[in-house]
Amino acid sequence: MEKRTQLTVMLENRPGSLSEVVGILAKAEVNLEAISINDGVHHGVLKLVPAAVDVARKALKKAGLSFSEQKVYALSLADRPGSLAGACALLAEQGINIDFVYGSTCDCAGHGCDCGKHTCGCSAMLILSLADGKAAAALLKSGKKGKKGKKGKKEGK
Repeated sequence: MEKRTQLTVMLENRPGSLSEVVGILAKAEVNLEAISINDGVHHGVLKLVPAAVDVARKALKKAGLSFSEQKVYALSLADRPGSLAGACALLAEQGINIDFVYGSTCDCAGHGCDCGKHTCGCSAMLILSLADGKAAAALLKSGKKGKKGKKGKKEGK
């Protein structure tokens, strides 16, 4: 599990607003490792993890866009049923809260089959916000129960 920087941009909920932001990043040659958008009636919350954080920051500032930054964690899991459930259970058992998660799998998963039994062997990448990232990283690396997380919260809100 690796630390990453997530940039969060508030967008007006209208056609083209997402295109404008990702266009700014594309022009600056910033590749996105992860992206998520939550919609609302008037605004959307765009969360993105750029490969080149400094370049992304500069491009967004130059365009006059406001954004916030947050440390998150990138977790690679086997792309098969139960991988996420196992990781979540380990964290929950140790009282490490997951504030949010989003992610993706590779595009070859299932080889066009939707039965859920066939996997390609690729990894899925998840972006997590965690109450105690250091403890979570050690726990998930070992796959064993460890010390309780700093905040000791149960998963969920």
